[in-house]
This record gives sequence, structure tokens and C-alpha cells, in this order.
Amino acid sequence: MDENETTAAVLPTGARRGVGAVALLALLAVTGLLSRRPLTDYDLPWNLATGRLLVATRSIPRLDDLAFTHGPLRYVEVLGDVFFHGVDWSLHGPGLQLVGALSCAGAVLVTFLRMRRAGLVAYLISAWLTAAGAQWFTVRPATLSLLLLPIGLLVVDVHRENPVAWKRLVPVVPLSFVWANVHGMVAFFCALLVAYGVATAITSLRAMRPTTPLPRRSVATTAVVIVAALAAASVNTLGPALLLGPLRGDEVLGGITEWARPTPSYFVADVPVASALLLFSLLATAFGREPDGRRALPLFDVAVTALALFGFLSVVRLTPLSLLLVTPIAARRLAPFVPSTLLVALAAALAAPAAAVYVALFVPRAADPGFERARFPVAATDFVTAVKPVGQMYNFMPFGGYLAYRLYPTYRVFMDGRNTLARSAAFVKRAQAASKDALTFDAVVLDDHLEWAMTTSADGEVHDLPLARSAAFRMIYLDDVAAIYVRRDGPNAKLSQRGYRALRHLIQPAALLDEAMRDGPVAVALGHDGALALTQAPDSPRACFLAAAGGIAVRDEKLFSKGVGRLAELAPSHPAFAVLERAWDLRMHGGAPAP
Repeated sequence: MDENETTAAVLPTGARRGVGAVALLALLAVTGLLSRRPLTDYDLPWNLATGRLLVATRSIPRLDDLAFTHGPLRYVEVLGDVFFHGVDWSLHGPGLQLVGALSCAGAVLVTFLRMRRAGLVAYLISAWLTAAGAQWFTVRPATLSLLLLPIGLLVVDVHRENPVAWKRLVPVVPLSFVWANVHGMVAFFCALLVAYGVATAITSLRAMRPTTPLPRRSVATTAVVIVAALAAASVNTLGPALLLGPLRGDEVLGGITEWARPTPSYFVADVPVASALLLFSLLATAFGREPDGRRALPLFDVAVTALALFGFLSVVRLTPLSLLLVTPIAARRLAPFVPSTLLVALAAALAAPAAAVYVALFVPRAADPGFERARFPVAATDFVTAVKPVGQMYNFMPFGGYLAYRLYPTYRVFMDGRNTLARSAAFVKRAQAASKDALTFDAVVLDDHLEWAMTTSADGEVHDLPLARSAAFRMIYLDDVAAIYVRRDGPNAKLSQRGYRALRHLIQPAALLDEAMRDGPVAVALGHDGALALTQAPDSPRACFLAAAGGIAVRDEKLFSKGVGRLAELAPSHPAFAVLERAWDLRMHGGAPAP
């Protein structure tokens, strides 16, 4: 890795190589750690399912065949979906996890190459960038954008060194085409290319260095290459509209966490390392100077910094892209103030392992490869394949991709995270209303002939209340991730009879215990439901609580002891023990539970 001339003059060659070797080993360690990160992105499964469909049919579908609603497909990430399907088909979960890890390593390495002339500062900021950005490299097409962005900007950097050599900029043309068919974040890069073209033209007109003005021909050739890149990026299933980013057509982004506006608590509690790095980079950019001593920031870098700041403050999803944009500028302008001494070299050598330790401590890893079972309805989908409910499903939107990945073509989903890229805005609005409004839900059930449903049952989340309250549906499966309902009548009536008699997926423990203390049909139903819950989810503390509550309801000491005993194995210090024991004593000796 190259160093600037000042570093080479002061710092021994062995020390420079040592810093580089330590940094490389630390980056390899980070790659290994991230390769064990579980698959957590809700959109990845429908990318895999779409990629499988593309390969099987050898054509780009015009209608969404993964959903029975069959909406028109406005945008398909053809190359990205086929790539991820190929990895999944050949290497399965571990291969997909490795893609995320290598994307992180590649993005850090390319960004380091962009700032390598800053000497030791490049190692320090690269380590900081690794710690700040590692959490964002979940496996999905958007992750590839985090790698493609620094590659594209590296090409721009090479052209900036010699704007007359227009061929240096030409790689952005095929890059834009590939990127546009991998992920829609190419719109962000195209905006930067336009800013670069404008900055190049303005710089030429201003002739900031009259003795070496930028030839008009160079401005023209630069513009031609940029226009060609925009045209290449427009060759995708959505066409030029893709370059409008989130403004394109009627795409609905409301309610999607990553498109939310950051809050002060987000900056302080969720991404403190990234926030500190951005603030540091902005200060270094504002008060630093160029390698030639100039204080003024080049016009293109002004645009890049402004875009980075806007992205960081406006949309959660743009946090890592903002860091990738601003850190090379900060490194370049900070380098003249950092002496190339052995002490600084030691700090640079320690920074990379420190980043690896940070990743090891704060980025989650899983013992088992593949999709995270605590996030995806893995067990619930296994249950579906076993009992085979009949008819069309209603599903919690984030689960749609995974259900399509696992169950297509036997079952088609109601909807998934593609929203208006795969269905109309009116449909999306109605589906969102159905998850909250009973009348809308009943109308959707009738219009779409829904026979069964899967929703989230995560503790503390309240989703699909109309489904939980519907007298037409009965819950037949429950674990800590998902709940499955079927209609009481119709083709799934027999499955309904084997389901829960009183419980629904929105469980309130206090109200449940209150019901368990009263004799009557509800108490009898809770006894049945508690035993069923423990059978279906034996590793769930909540199921253990339900079993114990069911034992209390029917005064079944064996069921109560089974629930409490299993809870003791799973969570020895669970706060429910005292409440359950007191309720049992009251139930067996008369009285009502304490308020």
C-alpha cells in the first residue's frame, strides 16, 4: 500500500509494512467475524425466490408470480437476484453470509485505496470506518451498493488526477449498467456523476489556475462519458425512472424503518460510532487543507460533502453511504497535520485490531448458519408444510419474502416488502389498512378468498389486531416469532378443531392469569391451549408461561410443574416465577390473584 512522500521520508519501510500487515490481518479477522452473521434482512428471501424464478424461466417476469395478487413488476433486480440465488443454490446460508462479509471487506479496502495517499491517517480512518459501518453489511442487494459506490468513486478519483485522459472515466459506464440491475441505489451514484460533470465544467470556466486551464475538450468528453453512464443505468426493468430514487413513480416508503428520518436518539444510541466519525470527518474537511496547502475545498468535494451530510441527517438507510463519501475527503485534508512518526504508526497499527474487537463485541453472530430463527418464521413455515392448509393466505408483510422463498409455488403470498414495485399503491394502502381496521380486513378476506393467515407474534409487537379479534379465524400455531390462523369453516375446518380454543397471538399475561383464576369454559380452554403452546414451542419461555397458566386454570399440577420446570431450564431468573407460584397457591386454596 502506497504512502505519501513525507511518510516515506520519516517512517522506516519496515514500520510502514508492519502497519499494513496488521491492518490486513485485522480486516481478515473482521471478514471472518461477519461471515458468521445470521441472515436478518426481510427482503433477501424474495430476492432469492425471484432469482430462482428468473433462472427457471429464463425470462424476466412482467407479473409477480410469487403473490396470488399478481401485481405488475415494475422493477426487478435481475443481476442481483440471479447472483444471490446462485450463491444460495451452490453454497447455501454460509455462502450468503460470506457475501456480506466480503462486501464489507471490499468496501473498506477500496475506500482505503481512495485515501491511501494520506499515509497513516488512511489506516486510522479506515479502522474507524470498519467499526462504524460493519453493522450495515447485512446480506441483500443493497449491501452490494455499499461496495459498488467506493469502486465508482475510485474511478472518478483516477480521472480527477488527469481529466484530459477521458478513458479513465469510461469504467463508470458498465459499472452503472451492472449496478442498475443489482440495486436501485445506483441513482445515488448517478447524482454524484452529474455533480462531478457540473463541477468539472464550472472549474474549467473559472480557470482557477490560469496557467493550466482545463481544456474544453476534456469537459466535453467528461460530459459524454457521464451521459453514457446515465443511459447505461437506464437500461433496467424500470427504465430511466430508476434514476429518480425514492421519488420514482408511486413507490411507497412510509413505514419502512430504513427510510425513516433519523432522530437524536438514533444518532446517540443506535449509531454513536458512525455519528462520531461523521462529525470528525466534517471538522477535518472544514478546517483541514489540501496536500498542496490550499484551504479551499474543491467544488466536487463540496457537493459530495453536502450530499453526505444531507443523507446522514435525512434517511437512516444512507448512514453507511454518507460515511463512504466523506471519509476519503477528511483523510486527505487531515494528512498534512499528522506527523509520520513511530508513535502515530503504533496508533495506526492498534486501530485496526481495535476495530476487529469492536465488531466481535457488538455485531451479532449466530452458531447456526442461514436465516435467523428468532426473526423469520422458520418453525411456523415448517408447520405449514406439515399440516398443509388449503387455500390462499393472508400474511404479515415482512414475512412475505420468506414465505415465498420457502413455499412457492405450492403457496403464493398475499404481499411482501416490494410494495408498489410489485403492486399498485391502492393495493398497498388497502393491505396496510387491513392490518389495523376490522372492516377493511373482513372485506379483504371476502374479496381475496383468504382461508388462512400468518402474522407476527413477537413479544411486545401489536400487529393484525383485526385478525386476532376475528370470530371467523382460529389460531392453530404459536411460537415466539409467528402465529398461524385458519378459518373455522371451509376447507381448513378440521385444522381449526385442533387449534387453540381461547388464546390469540396478542397475549396479555396479566389478563391471561386473571382468566386462569376463574372457573368456567374459558379456564378449561386455557388448560388445553397451554399444553398445546408448550408442545409447539418447547424452547419458548412464553410457551412455558402459557403452560403454567393453563395448569393453574384447570388445577393440573403436572401441567403447571412442566411449564414452570421448563421455564427454569430456559430462564432461571425469569420474573414470572413468583407470580406463577402465588397464582397457583391462590388457585389451589381459593381466592383471587393479587392485583
